Amino acid sequence: MRKHNADTLALLFARDIAKSASASNNSPVNQLNQYTAEEIANFVETLSKRFEALDDSISVPAVLNTYKSQSDK
Repeated sequence: MRKHNADTLALLFARDIAKSASASNNSPVNQLNQYTAEEIANFVETLSKRFEALDDSISVPAVLNTYKSQSDK
């Protein structure tokens, strides 16, 4: 997968994880410190690299649709 697509997906996934984690803990996402910001950045970087390893024919909408259908279960 192309880097910009991989980065986009990684950021979207990180955003969704942060939203769902803050909703379940009743703690706002905006209460981050340097450590958690660095951990999120490392997560996004790792996830992006894994998405980059996917075949170029896999599209962002295909991954998002698969993710959505799995998260709706």
